Parts: sequence; C-alpha cells; structure tokens
Amino acid sequence: MVKGIIFLSGGGNKEDSYLLDKEFAKYVKRKLLYIPIAIGTLEHPYNECFKWIKDVFKQFNFDNIEMWTDIRNKTIKDLKQFDAIYISGGNTFKLLKEIKDSRFDKLLIEFYNKEGHIYGGSAGAIILGKSIITASKNDKNEVKLKNLNGLNLCHGYSIWCHYNLKDDKEILVLQKRERLRKIAALSEDAGLIIENKEIKAIGDGHIFFF
Repeated sequence: MVKGIIFLSGGGNKEDSYLLDKEFAKYVKRKLLYIPIAIGTLEHPYNECFKWIKDVFKQFNFDNIEMWTDIRNKTIKDLKQFDAIYISGGNTFKLLKEIKDSRFDKLLIEFYNKEGHIYGGSAGAIILGKSIITASKNDKNEVKLKNLNGLNLCHGYSIWCHYNLKDDKEILVLQKRERLRKIAALSEDAGLIIENKEIKAIGDGHIFFF
C-alpha cells in the first residue's frame, strides 16, 4: 500500500521551518486543508491564523488553502479535494481531544493510508506520534484527557517539540517513567519527513532520537 508522507516541524516560526515548508509545498498541487483548532483563539483569532498560513505558502507561490475550525461530522469524501492537511500548534491535549471526540483521527489515518500527506507543527506534530505525554512540559492538560495515545504514524516514535539540549535529562526520565521505547526530539528550526520506512531530517537545528 502506498501511503502519504508525514512532515513534522519542531514548532518554530516560518523562517525556522522554511526548508521543511518548501519541501512540503512540492506535494500540494491542488488544495491544502489547514486546521488551527489547537490554538488559543483569544490570543490568536482564526482569521489571523489564516493570514499566517497564507503568508507561509505565498513564498512558494501557492494560495489554494481552506481552513476548517470545526472538524465534526466530516467524511473521507470531504477530504478527497485536498492533497494534504496542515495541523498547526497550540495546546496538544486540547487538539487530540477534539480530534478523538469527533472521530477525525480515523479520517486522518484513512487519508494518510490513501496517499494523503499530513504536516504537523508543534502540537500538530506531537499528536501524530505514539504518545502525547511528551507535550507535558509545555502544555497543560486542562481538558482532562485520559487517553494520551496519539495517531502513531511515526514508526513508533513519540515526538518532543521545541527541543533544546537542556531537555535531555527530562526526556530520559519521562521515557523511563512512561515506558516510551522511542522519542524523536526536534528543535524549533528542525523537521522530519517520514516516507514509507525512511526518516529524513531537514533544517538547521538539532534532532535527537532517544
């Protein structure tokens, strides 16, 4: 089965993720779906988020982007118009809860299995991993999410974003306590591309595998 490609961003700004975004843009020929529901809308209203994503892809001469702020009652037929889905950052626990409550996680996996590409930035990247417990340093579980299993589309890796070298001890403690076999840690100016069995690093920053 030919699957899609997973793009993971460490969570920086558009300058930090330029190389990853440029590579991702090569695979978006028709239309991109943008999902910003992890973000806190008081600080970052959705209209500002949409302006931001349009600005990101303007540099690659692409602007056919549709934003969904409500993912309930969607079907795989609704996703067929898109080449790729971009899930941006915010609170990881809130994001995963909304995706699971709406059963959109099932659609994302089906979309990926049917050659659809998925880009995750920060929280969007973490939910694509095996467990989102790696988000606990930066995010609060205010939604009281109990099942922290992600979509597990990253070869068994859990994803740690906004990584810096000082995080090593905390990652190792977390890995042992939560019995996480594999963690991929990405700094804000680094990204990963997962295609079939291959994992490729991109960007100028640090990426470490624990």
